[in-house]
Amino acid sequence: MKLTFRNSISKQIARLLIVVLGLFILNNAVFLHAHRLPDGQVILHAHPYKKSQDPAPIKTHHHTAAELFVLAQLQFLFFVLITLSATVLRIGYKRVFSSIYPSLHLKYFAKSRGRSPPTLFGMDLQPL
Repeated sequence: MKLTFRNSISKQIARLLIVVLGLFILNNAVFLHAHRLPDGQVILHAHPYKKSQDPAPIKTHHHTAAELFVLAQLQFLFFVLITLSATVLRIGYKRVFSSIYPSLHLKYFAKSRGRSPPTLFGMDLQPL
């Protein structure tokens, strides 16, 4: 019962992480834009905004220094949380893959057990 509950929680967390990561990638793909600061530095970040109002490559809507700092920290925090979640909960590639596609996992990642010793040209390698 305890193992089944842990597996269920791990599956739900894996699915949640996949959805959140997908939304993060979608946000970056749709809303990534650049700003030029007064000192000439170019800042790249992503957040929802109305694209139709500002077609220029360097956007003219403004952010305070605090807003830019918060956006940068949120992106970094997201990366750290995903990494820590995967590490702490031991959700490796095989485990996530097997929880979503168990039939494919068994087909491609099954370990071969009971393998016979190596042979050379059909003869057993035995010490003389």
